Amino acid sequence: MSHDLNLSPEIETRLFEYAKATGQDAVHLMQLVVSRFVEHEIPRDGEPEWTDELNARRVHLIEKDVTGELNVEEKVELHSLQKRAERYFDHVSSPDIEIPTQLLEQLLAKANEANGQE
Repeated sequence: MSHDLNLSPEIETRLFEYAKATGQDAVHLMQLVVSRFVEHEIPRDGEPEWTDELNARRVHLIEKDVTGELNVEEKVELHSLQKRAERYFDHVSSPDIEIPTQLLEQLLAKANEANGQE
């Protein structure tokens, strides 16, 4: 499958400068980015959204990033893992609004009873 990419001039310039500076092929870098995006951003059917193994890999890549040892492929992977982690943590930490709403209704009912209002 072949497609033309319409990158902004700035992105294209930066990509080709980076490829030249690192001795990598720009087309290979673009293929890598697309492959990593699909692999990490588009979950497979039945694939768990987040696992301990993914988190361990993310932590390992963060440690390498701090020491300046990440290569291009790992930077792309880390970015994707960070995005997946953020989505997962946002999902599991979403407040359940039903419980506070019920509690508020109970407290208001008690307050109204105490004030002689029903």
